[in-house]
Amino acid sequence: MALYILNLEQVNNFLDYRTENGQLLSIYELQAIPGFDVFTIRKILPFVAIDEMRSDTRPLLQRIIEEKNNFLLVRMERTVEKSKGFQPADTNSRGDLSPRYSGNRNKVYSRFRISRSKDFSIGVTMEKDAGERINFNNKVKSYGPDFLSYHLVLENQRKWKSLAIGDYQIQLGQGLILGAGFNPGKGSETITTIRRSSTGIRPYSSILESGFFRGGAATYSMGSFDIMEFYSHQFVDAGTQNDTTISDFDEFVSSIQATGFHRTDTELNNKDQVREQVIGTNVTYRSGNGNWSMGLTFVNTRYDVPIIKRPNNYNQFEFQGNSNYSTGLFSNFLWQNLNFFGEAAISKSGGTGAIGGIIASLSNQIAISLVLRNS
Repeated sequence: MALYILNLEQVNNFLDYRTENGQLLSIYELQAIPGFDVFTIRKILPFVAIDEMRSDTRPLLQRIIEEKNNFLLVRMERTVEKSKGFQPADTNSRGDLSPRYSGNRNKVYSRFRISRSKDFSIGVTMEKDAGERINFNNKVKSYGPDFLSYHLVLENQRKWKSLAIGDYQIQLGQGLILGAGFNPGKGSETITTIRRSSTGIRPYSSILESGFFRGGAATYSMGSFDIMEFYSHQFVDAGTQNDTTISDFDEFVSSIQATGFHRTDTELNNKDQVREQVIGTNVTYRSGNGNWSMGLTFVNTRYDVPIIKRPNNYNQFEFQGNSNYSTGLFSNFLWQNLNFFGEAAISKSGGTGAIGGIIASLSNQIAISLVLRNS
């Protein structure tokens, strides 16, 4: 369902076929599923593989070494025209020197990844933006490229559904508390894209320097229940202030910066200024036929420096302080050609939100969707 290719009727037909006949033994069985025409099968074939993990008894290390699905990508970009940040410094109207970039114009990007679907994924990503420096300096927490990301994710290790070390993301429910991965916005497809799928723990390999966890996560399967625990510890970019007219704290964070740029003195001074720790858990129940699931999520976030944003109409309801937690309940139910889904969440700071919807396949040519949001 996360591919947004199959309609609701086709998903239900697939689940019914698997319940009656067991796991598929060949991709050619897709032709026997009602509603799977040749056009649909050709669209989903790049994403379909028959599970051969049970017959692969090789040790994990051997599977990693012999895996052919691996690549190394190295890329360098350089803009011919010089932007103002690379030109000699000049004075502004107040007589101050305008900020200039500390690094060269080269943008360097490198990624290595080796992975096998539903088994393992190992990756390292490095990036230096134009204007940044490749620097080895422990005082400013710089160890080579400006951004370094890494992950090791194992899946389906007996009762352990997934294990992650390093950088990862989590997608559960409709994304009110934990949302990550591919999710198309408003566009020509108005039916299948209104709901999100719970894909669980996912390896992170993007060059975006925010929006991910760094630490460890695991999902343990106990029959119909999946229990997930995760912990993240990292430093985030932030602008700090000392202003007693706004806050009683000696030091506080006025803004969290997610651009990932560290080119000027100001951007470098804001780098890794706040320690962020996130701990959370999720318990999800799934029925035997896969038609119904329900999950409960709890996430606690703590900063070593309090966050106090300047009050205005835009952020007057945002969280303030050192810690906050959120709790949410989500569910997804398939019945005949109807799909009901929803999630509701509440936070310690007083924020509430809810989303609910329905997707219905009235025929092979007609489908309707309805979604309601409140926050």
